[in-house]
Amino acid sequence: MLTEDRKHTAYKVIKTCPGLGKIRTAQLLLIVVTPYRFANKRQFWSYCGLGVVMLSSSDWVLV
Repeated sequence: MLTEDRKHTAYKVIKTCPGLGKIRTAQLLLIVVTPYRFANKRQFWSYCGLGVVMLSSSDWVLV
């Protein structure tokens, strides 16, 4: 798995993300397949479940 993923150009870019090592980067590439289809890195992170979600207490609504 690791030797195959090193052949992809996206491997080097994704590996620069903090907290992602060799194995997690390889797993992420196997799931996403084509990370270059996203317009920006924020969309890519959200798709992978790594996006930042910000909520505040003023978002609460009484229903």
